[in-house]
Amino acid sequence: MNHKKEQTAAFADADKTQMKVSKIKNLKLSENYYATLLNSINEAIVVSQEGKFLYYNKQFIDLLGYNSSELQKLNYNSIFSLDIIDFFYEREILKTQGIDVPSHYETVLKRKNGTELDVEVNISFMNYKDKPSIVSIIRDIKKRKSIENNLIERESVLRTIMNFTPSALFIIKGEHLIYVNKAAEEICGYKAADLQSKKFWDIVHPDFKEIVKMRGIARQKGFNVTNHYEFKIINAENKELWVEYMASQITFNGEIAILGTGLDITKRKNAEEALIESEKRNKALLKAIPDLVFRFNDQDNLLDFHVPSVSVLPFSQRVLMDKSLHDVFSKELLDRIISAKKRAFKSGSTEIFEAEISLQKETFCEEIRVVTFDKNEYVIIMRDITERKRNEEQIRVYIEELKNKQNQLQKSTKELAELNTKLHDSEQKLIKLNANKDKFFSIISHDLKSPFISLIGFAEMLTKEYETMDVQDIRAAQENIYRSASGIYNLLENLLQWSRIQTDRIEFSPVIFNFHSLVKQVINIFTSNAQNKNITIINRLKFPLIVYADKNMIDTVLRNLLSNAIKFTPQNGRIIIASQEKKNDVILSVTDSGTGMDKETKIKLFRIDELITKEGTDKEKGTGLGLILCKEFVEKNRGKIWIDPKRTRGSKFMFSVPKP
Repeated sequence: MNHKKEQTAAFADADKTQMKVSKIKNLKLSENYYATLLNSINEAIVVSQEGKFLYYNKQFIDLLGYNSSELQKLNYNSIFSLDIIDFFYEREILKTQGIDVPSHYETVLKRKNGTELDVEVNISFMNYKDKPSIVSIIRDIKKRKSIENNLIERESVLRTIMNFTPSALFIIKGEHLIYVNKAAEEICGYKAADLQSKKFWDIVHPDFKEIVKMRGIARQKGFNVTNHYEFKIINAENKELWVEYMASQITFNGEIAILGTGLDITKRKNAEEALIESEKRNKALLKAIPDLVFRFNDQDNLLDFHVPSVSVLPFSQRVLMDKSLHDVFSKELLDRIISAKKRAFKSGSTEIFEAEISLQKETFCEEIRVVTFDKNEYVIIMRDITERKRNEEQIRVYIEELKNKQNQLQKSTKELAELNTKLHDSEQKLIKLNANKDKFFSIISHDLKSPFISLIGFAEMLTKEYETMDVQDIRAAQENIYRSASGIYNLLENLLQWSRIQTDRIEFSPVIFNFHSLVKQVINIFTSNAQNKNITIINRLKFPLIVYADKNMIDTVLRNLLSNAIKFTPQNGRIIIASQEKKNDVILSVTDSGTGMDKETKIKLFRIDELITKEGTDKEKGTGLGLILCKEFVEKNRGKIWIDPKRTRGSKFMFSVPKP
């Protein structure tokens, strides 16, 4: 009995095992079926839990570019950005709280090759093994995004074109404006929102409102009405503007609408009105002028003409009707007009000439102008200038007489002005010369007085104290008397020379001579003086050196300069006499190694009102007139004398002498 029970139990267990095996087999078949089904759809499907992938289909593998073994090591962080993952988890939490959240999103997927792919993700949530899981269905939307971006870009371009076109754009549906561009805002003076709150006809001028409204409504109903016309609008500033308007029927958001374009033509209309007014004025003026005016075409046919009410020439409306250029003018005048016409067409400028016309034994003078308007027309203007020519001739004769009198007067005025200038210059020179001479004589008086006082003093001492003086004192007094007398003599000699120059009593006799020989002679004269101070004189002039001047005057100049150089050069010094040849003259220089002079002293040199007397290095005396005489003599020989202003040690005097 027990054995049967055990056997029955064993069969029951075997049946259970068989049932389990059969159930597992069916589950595997079902799993394979669903796996095949999921792998056959276009979307990628992935199931994740806590960021790890539990299941994914073939499309998910293909989309990411990973193989199955690589995907086992990845999670959501590997294919989505952190902000998207946080976004998914926030939605998962809200979902578990019973809050409805969107399940459709667009994001970017990161692929194995580093590229990013635009995808659309549908998210749903479920529990798997009592844990929340995310089911994601992912669709590649790269092509769709590309199309959308292209559409957005094209829309942006079109909007930019519409906003930057100079024409105002209006889209009208019914009676209302539903779109305007920036140009429409600028022309109307309203913002887009303000315009869209109005009816289109509200901005149209009352004179045109009804016709514009009628055409707009008729066009939307499909009637064939004119689509190009002009009318006035009133802008936000209550100003009237002319608009050139074109309209066409379009479909906008599935409904019939009107696309209107408007261009501000106010300036053009004002110009047209001004042109009309100008034409009226010109016609009125033309009637008032006394000129004959003929307008011809390029075939010389008379198109239009104006004959003044008073004209000496035999032209009339009846005579000129249906005439040509050859019928209007005489042969002699015709040839000149044709030549002028050709020049005018070629240059584009007005050609003007004068002609005489004989009529009834009387000659008239006419000014004729040929003016080209364009390549097809020209105008001839004739003006009677007979009276003007007579007046011009009378004026010409009168002007000629005036010119002769004016020339005589100008000549006399010029001579008088020159004489006044010379008198004024002479007066100024005389005033300056007298002032300089007054100062000069004041200085000379002082310079003469000092040595005379010294001379008188020593003479008085010899006279009164001779008996008590020893031989040495007497000798010293005699030497002082000699020096004072010599200084007075030299001063008087220079003063005599200067006075002879001032009164033109010194003879000027230029000759050709060898400058080198003259310098050598002067050096020989001063050799003894130089040896007393152990001074070396160096002559660097080339031989021969030919000049053209008054030899005596140049000799005096050389003596003064060399004497001064020895005077102001200390013991064991050196003096160099050199020359430099120029194109037209020779420049001689005397350079010493002496004490030199400051800038203020150099400025005062050669001035008659600034006599400079200075003791030499061995207390030699000077007259102060030497350099003034040098200047007078050098300038008498058409030369110049100066001192080197930059030299700080010693002095360098230079003067020029002409070449022959």
